[in-house]
Amino acid sequence: MSYKKCISFILLIFASVSCLWGSEPTAAPRVKLSVSAYPKDAGTVEGGGEYPIGRVVEINATAKKGFVFKEWSGVVSDPASPKTTVYVSSDSAVIAHFDEIKFGINAVSSPRHAGYVEGMGTYAQDAPVVLKAVPNEGFVFEGWDGFAKEVVSSSVRFTATRPVTVTARFKPKAPVYTLTLAAAPLEGGTVEGGGELEMGIVKIKAIPAKGYIFNGWKGKVESAGSAETTVSLDGNMTVTANFLRQKAYVEVVANPPEGGSVEGQGTYAVGDVAEIRAIPKQGCVFSEWRGIVGSTNKASMKITIEDGKTKTIIAVFKPEK
Repeated sequence: MSYKKCISFILLIFASVSCLWGSEPTAAPRVKLSVSAYPKDAGTVEGGGEYPIGRVVEINATAKKGFVFKEWSGVVSDPASPKTTVYVSSDSAVIAHFDEIKFGINAVSSPRHAGYVEGMGTYAQDAPVVLKAVPNEGFVFEGWDGFAKEVVSSSVRFTATRPVTVTARFKPKAPVYTLTLAAAPLEGGTVEGGGELEMGIVKIKAIPAKGYIFNGWKGKVESAGSAETTVSLDGNMTVTANFLRQKAYVEVVANPPEGGSVEGQGTYAVGDVAEIRAIPKQGCVFSEWRGIVGSTNKASMKITIEDGKTKTIIAVFKPEK
């Protein structure tokens, strides 16, 4: 080969290599990775999109309130971990599965044959729960044991935040008897506490009417002299509250004593009418009454006793002109 041909061949090779070096590399094919949640509203997912073949993609699942991550379906490196990776070699899809958080709400009856509880079951987190204790025939609800021990009602309301087991207590129903309360005299006052009542300790009360006072109980009571007392009810019973009319002492005096005499002094029941009279001595005349309201210049008067307070009424005399 001549020198010129050799140089031409070398230049041709150099040009070919330069052309290869100056060309851009071919881009790797891209594929689609679909990432979703099931149920749809149970949580959020991250990592979906388009990626070059051969890429290792990080994906992540986050549960919403009331749900918990369960597992991935599809080809992932760790199906049990909410945060894992996917090797993408073609279009693919993975799904994050979530479970709803639920709690078991249970109740037992004590004694077992005495009643039952409504409302037991499985509840979603933060769901409202109502348990109701229902006694069987011959029993009554007594109370709750467990977290609801302070609740006195046969129904208990709460929010499901954890598994719960409570006990509803029942007791045999007490016999029912009639407690008859009476007032003597009838207009003397009123009584409270009677009726159809369960066997046990019953509170009773006597309330005097205006112009009367309580004067003791007749019957089987704890304290016969107390207006408020108790009865140990173990059968049908009758108890009577006795009342007395209040009484007041009316004192009638002459002023001055030598001026005359008076009549009408004594003890009167409330509501009675007292007749008082002033009788002047010779040389004196009646002037007025003191200690009473209204017209006071009549020597003979009638006054109504309105309460049990002692009253002092003065007949005033003066010398006759």
